[in-house]
Amino acid sequence: MNRVFFKFLLSFLVALAVGTLSGDAFLHLIPHSLSFAHHHHHENPGMNFSEGHQAHQEQEENLDPVWKGLTALSGVYIMFLIEHFLTLAKMYKDKKQKVRLCSFCVWFLKSGI
Repeated sequence: MNRVFFKFLLSFLVALAVGTLSGDAFLHLIPHSLSFAHHHHHENPGMNFSEGHQAHQEQEENLDPVWKGLTALSGVYIMFLIEHFLTLAKMYKDKKQKVRLCSFCVWFLKSGI
């Protein structure tokens, strides 16, 4: 196997593993660590309006850590995008400066100074 291809494949697989484990941590493990173990069991099977409202609030409270984990993951992704766009802008600026420099060199050579 070609050495360059092997290095590329290895870096891709490491990046895939790190991304998978980070995503799993943010979306599953961190929300579970933030949630509190408060399970309420009702003794009577009949549920009135106030108990139904309380059950709805408990469901919203259970999703709160998931939203926190998703927000943290979104923050990491936004920082990645900012870094990527800054790199693209720098590459564009360097390329534009190189073209400007080359056009000056062509003008200088044509003028015969």
